[in-house]
Amino acid sequence: MAMKVAVVGGGPAGLFAAIELRRRGISVELWERGAIGDNIVCGECILDFYGIMPRPAEGLLFPVGQMVVKVINRHVRPVAKYGRLWMIDRRAWQRWLAGRARQLGAVIYEHRPVDRPGLAELCRRCDWVIDASGAPSVSSGLLGFAGLYRRAFSVAWQCEIEGDFSAWQRSIYIRYLPGADRPFRTGYFWLFPREAGRALAGAGFPVGPSGRTLPLKQLLQQFLAGENIGPVRVLRSGGGFLPAARLERLVWDNVLLAGDAAGITSPLSGEGIDLAASSGAMAAQAVSSGDALDYPRRLGEFLAFKTHFERRLIEFIQSSDDQVLDDFFAGIMATGGIFKTIRNLGRIRGLLPLFWQWLNYRPADNPLAGWERDDA
Repeated sequence: MAMKVAVVGGGPAGLFAAIELRRRGISVELWERGAIGDNIVCGECILDFYGIMPRPAEGLLFPVGQMVVKVINRHVRPVAKYGRLWMIDRRAWQRWLAGRARQLGAVIYEHRPVDRPGLAELCRRCDWVIDASGAPSVSSGLLGFAGLYRRAFSVAWQCEIEGDFSAWQRSIYIRYLPGADRPFRTGYFWLFPREAGRALAGAGFPVGPSGRTLPLKQLLQQFLAGENIGPVRVLRSGGGFLPAARLERLVWDNVLLAGDAAGITSPLSGEGIDLAASSGAMAAQAVSSGDALDYPRRLGEFLAFKTHFERRLIEFIQSSDDQVLDDFFAGIMATGGIFKTIRNLGRIRGLLPLFWQWLNYRPADNPLAGWERDDA
């Protein structure tokens, strides 16, 4: 009997899973609680950490030209030549992905939320279910592991604002919170200009010991006022929950977890679009090849370098005061490269090999190998 797979969730992980399954001739149905591309609360900037993401065929607003980071002073670095930062319209991109999946033969149900009885039914009549429903995942409620997402997580609040951002075009701006306590030092504010006159502004911070959080809405207002951006009008706003630790168990009976449901959002940046796409494709490859139980090992090996890289940076940021952190960014953001930082700050000498490895690293097991532009 032909294999049948259900995908829960119409974000990047679910859509990449559906496309990969159909490319392999597997029958697939995708269930999305709303309309594809709606209710998105994120910075909508792809950081392609491994340099393997196919360039979006639709929804690409622009490759990011420069990155601006501030701790005490502003530091600017041109980044266009690396080709790893893209500002996108996620709604347009995900709708294009859904169209591509349908073109390949996937059945997509929109405005069809999957509850616990519905998931149990999918598990009964399908060989495999790929849960890409976000965190906490739909399956965590049925199978009783929702609490695992709270081992380590961050919270974020974002507004789409209208104003004059002409001075920031093709740039992204990251601002660290001066004097933040150690648990919150990796959190930051962002300003991501998009179309003319519009930008996304947000704040994302880890949740501290005993569930302590920062007043994100208030801090975001202070950030916007302190940057002299000028008068802005809030068009929409919303918050989110970001898991920051990969779940140890990714296969529950005949359910595989992908994307945020697997807990693989970056604990350093909060970004996860590239990992969601890769994990969705990898989960699809695992079930179609009969190696579903090997999926956790394969995903772990794929994430190993990124996990190590980010852990080292998180340890450094948390243990550095504002001046050391500012000097660090002054060095790596300078046109002359990281050597200025190494000369000035011997204590971070060990970070130099990491940056060189990152710029040259490509995973041996690339789940997106063979994807053409018309697949993404």
